[in-house]
Amino acid sequence: MTYRIGPWFTATFAIFFARAFLYSTFVSRGPEVMDLLHINTVQMGVFTMLYPLGGLLGVGFSSGLVHRFGSKTVTVGIYSLAAVSLVALGPAITAGNVPLASLLLIAIGLPMAIADYVGNYEGSLADKASSRSIFSAIHGGYGVGMLLAAAIAGVLSSSGLPLAAHFALIGVVTIVGTALGVYIARCLPFRRIAMWEARRPSTTPDASISTHSCLSSSAFAEYVFMTWSYR
Repeated sequence: MTYRIGPWFTATFAIFFARAFLYSTFVSRGPEVMDLLHINTVQMGVFTMLYPLGGLLGVGFSSGLVHRFGSKTVTVGIYSLAAVSLVALGPAITAGNVPLASLLLIAIGLPMAIADYVGNYEGSLADKASSRSIFSAIHGGYGVGMLLAAAIAGVLSSSGLPLAAHFALIGVVTIVGTALGVYIARCLPFRRIAMWEARRPSTTPDASISTHSCLSSSAFAEYVFMTWSYR
């Protein structure tokens, strides 16, 4: 079966973009989160680590979800969950409800890890199907999402928009964007188990361990920086 590379690229680029956009939206309002929850830097570090904790919970069944329901269905589901959780997170933080905010942050981190899997999975297949390498450009969506969300957060924060309203706005935009993405993502097959098995690269245990170590180290450094940037 032949797939159109253009829409495939766009859909996969959007997966990375949306993941970074949601993450950067939360991070950019970090100092306000600390103030509203009345927590110190150490407690903020623990609170922030709930995001990757949710990711760790999602990594375990990412592959099974994609190969059972397909990339398109999974993508719609995970971004809907993340968007609804972000909308609910704003009022929880504003009310100073740490337990509820913690659960909602886990609920945001969990689908983001699955999104990372889907993006890399589809991106690698799109790259192989393309006549030229496009994987780096696909990953560029993450950087664009981070920068754009940070810029928007800066403008909205300086204009006095409350954190809850900001999170609600981004959540609604994400839900609408996900709905529109269903149309764009027609190129993502409902299921591609046979293709995946046929093209699955063989890896050694050492290669797998090295890959996971690099990804874990990168994530650890990212969250350490994020925590200390709130000081």
